[in-house]
Amino acid sequence: MQLSVVIYDRVFVPSIWRYTNNPRGITMLQRLGIGLMIHIIIMLTACLAERKRLSVARKNNLLGQHDTFPLTIFILLPQFALTGIADTFVDVAKLEFFYDQAPESMKSLGTSYFTTSQAIGNFFSTFLLSYVAHVT
Repeated sequence: MQLSVVIYDRVFVPSIWRYTNNPRGITMLQRLGIGLMIHIIIMLTACLAERKRLSVARKNNLLGQHDTFPLTIFILLPQFALTGIADTFVDVAKLEFFYDQAPESMKSLGTSYFTTSQAIGNFFSTFLLSYVAHVT
């Protein structure tokens, strides 16, 4: 994520600023929208990686719980790289939104809203994964 923040700030913002005349490049809502669209692409990429993993498992008859798969970890690289890029758009825009929209006396509370929304998302994700693992 740190690398994509630098690329966003030093490459993307100056190049898009010419077209939008916005000193931030694009608006916060546009950044959130782009980040969420990239998250959809990430889910499609994860689906393709899981499809590949299952086809290798069936082909090699490795359907046990503790079997080792003849796959490289780099099959996950595209989705993790895209996650860093999407987090650049979504997380930075969310933090900026909470900080900009809060009154002067509540700036630190805006930052805590950001981290609280992250925590709630993590808890929901953990619950969802546990539920899917239990059902399947």
